[in-house]
Amino acid sequence: MSTQDYAARISQIIQDHQSEIGAEWVAQLEALTVRSNVVSKEQLRNHCQQFLAAFANAVRAGELQNIDHRSWDEARDLLADISSTRARGGSTPSETATFVFSLKQPLFAHLSNGFAGDAEGLANASWTITTLLDKLGLFTIESFQRTRDQIIVRQQQELLELSTPVVKLWNGILALPLIGTLDSARTQVVMENILQKIVDTGAAIAIIDITGVPHPPADRPDHRPPRREPGRRDDQGQPGRRLRGGAGAHRYGDHQARREGITAYGTHPYSAHGRPAAGDDPGRHA
Repeated sequence: MSTQDYAARISQIIQDHQSEIGAEWVAQLEALTVRSNVVSKEQLRNHCQQFLAAFANAVRAGELQNIDHRSWDEARDLLADISSTRARGGSTPSETATFVFSLKQPLFAHLSNGFAGDAEGLANASWTITTLLDKLGLFTIESFQRTRDQIIVRQQQELLELSTPVVKLWNGILALPLIGTLDSARTQVVMENILQKIVDTGAAIAIIDITGVPHPPADRPDHRPPRREPGRRDDQGQPGRRLRGGAGAHRYGDHQARREGITAYGTHPYSAHGRPAAGDDPGRHA
């Protein structure tokens, strides 16, 4: 018997007993599903009926080794949609993969009846169905993981935006408290948020509080030379000028902020002209 003959016979068995196979499959899935709130029974039945019909049509085409063939497009698209729905609904990878793998037992039972008296045909049909469902199960897990990764990336972006709030303290005064490590991605979001807020409100002063930042970002080194005052020696004991400005005065995108008319000085506000606020002594923060 050729591969096409096996494919036609398997497909015919599935179509002739589709309602029985579907009912046994749904009953097995309901027994295996611990969390009933993940997917409704009606939705589960619809998914089983749709996939079983698409599976039978794809098998009839005779392409039993390659699920990437165009004859499997409908089945793959359906599995991708089911996987995405379950990923967004909170299902686990094992629960999603069980949807495909649990079809083996009902299919094998009806294949045994369909190939009664043909041991070789039953062995070939069983191996073919096992290989197909294993490949489709792996495809389901990959689709599930791809959707889960997209959800994680989106949540990370949302958390990143929420972790850089710009607060309006008074007319013309903004504050941006920072807590945690600053990397290049978060630094860019910080600058974009505060500069956009400056444009929206017309604020002249912005306070960037970096007291909660444990250390400067390793991937954003400061390449500008520090400002010094006469009469002081640097860390190597060489004559120079005393450093002016806190650690935040020349870090975390201050150069870009200056071009927009705002200067960050530690936790102290600078005016739009880059001068310290009244009563503040920048030298004591050196």
